[in-house]
Amino acid sequence: MAIAGGVGVTLDAADTATLFGEDQGRYLVACSFDKAEALMVAAGQAGVTIQTVGKFTGDTVRIGATEAALDELRDIWTGAFAGHFG
Repeated sequence: MAIAGGVGVTLDAADTATLFGEDQGRYLVACSFDKAEALMVAAGQAGVTIQTVGKFTGDTVRIGATEAALDELRDIWTGAFAGHFG
């Protein structure tokens, strides 16, 4: 999401299984700050548990205490794919 949007992200927890372990009962949703309150209200009205795990901001990716530049991570990701598949 950060690479596609061209903006860094800060995720509050270092527990990647919790953050990225999407299944039929857990999804990662991104929305603007302005829409977040409405999303939380709608989820509450529907009886759906919702938890904020971070925010999009800046030009780095931070998960817990680990941080790297978004551009550097994009280069690694695109380079590894091209290197593997030619």
